[in-house]
Amino acid sequence: MMTIVLTLLILSVLIFVHEFGHMLAALLVRVRVLRFSIGFGPILASKVIKGIEFALSAVPFGGYVNLAGSEPKESGEYAPDEFLGQPVRKRIFIILAGPFANLILGFFLFLFVYGIYGQQVTATRRIAKPKEGGQLYQLGIRGGEEIIAIDGHPVHHWGDVIDLLSEKGRHRMKLVRELADTFEVVLPETLTDTIYPLIPPVAWKVVKGMPAWNAGLRDGDTIVMIDSVKIEEWEQLLEIISAHPEETLTIKWIHDGKLREGKIVPIAQVDVSDGERKVGRIGIIAPLIRQRMPIW
Repeated sequence: MMTIVLTLLILSVLIFVHEFGHMLAALLVRVRVLRFSIGFGPILASKVIKGIEFALSAVPFGGYVNLAGSEPKESGEYAPDEFLGQPVRKRIFIILAGPFANLILGFFLFLFVYGIYGQQVTATRRIAKPKEGGQLYQLGIRGGEEIIAIDGHPVHHWGDVIDLLSEKGRHRMKLVRELADTFEVVLPETLTDTIYPLIPPVAWKVVKGMPAWNAGLRDGDTIVMIDSVKIEEWEQLLEIISAHPEETLTIKWIHDGKLREGKIVPIAQVDVSDGERKVGRIGIIAPLIRQRMPIW
């Protein structure tokens, strides 16, 4: 239901901006605007401002603009301020102003989402434990190292890692271990897709009404054990939860510095990767931060 409401709201905004663009263009070329309505159907309220009737209609979905002379006349004669009485270039200008207004809206939405609101990225720069004997392992990476720079560029979170490794070619990574042991590795292009973040098993957000919330977990809690398995990273947590849909699990977590324990039953959801397999979900979101993206 909420999806339908949001879809209708977005379409309404797009239609409103589209029609507003037509109206502004018409005014610029001195075409008389009879009415600009928010919504369709019977008019609930209206007010005339500078010869234009601004109306609020019964069906709150989009809107429309009514231009003088927009309907063909049998006589074929039109006043200078009527739409069909304009040269072709002006009529095209009015028609194209609607989609152009939507393009401008999209541009400013892009500025807001990426430049002001930002994008959520994984709040870590530590590397997950690689497969023992694998190529990353042979480079000296054991898991837990922090990436502090790639090709001379500083790394603040995993969003930086993704951006910097997206460039083609080999990359020089500067890493640091827990005891301030700094070293560098040259990462071949073939390995850029095999390096993953080490995400702590912290519930950054707990969704209300989901199994984790019902069990007592809250935002910021750290999950330390499921049944008899010690939990050290997010991928390990996700693997266990996913493998036990609709099965009762014993979970231990830390809340406000205190160890808590409870039972949890992951709900079964279809795995989006194959569309058939059922996986367990408990309603927690990995630690994220909001990063403002460069616009230019």
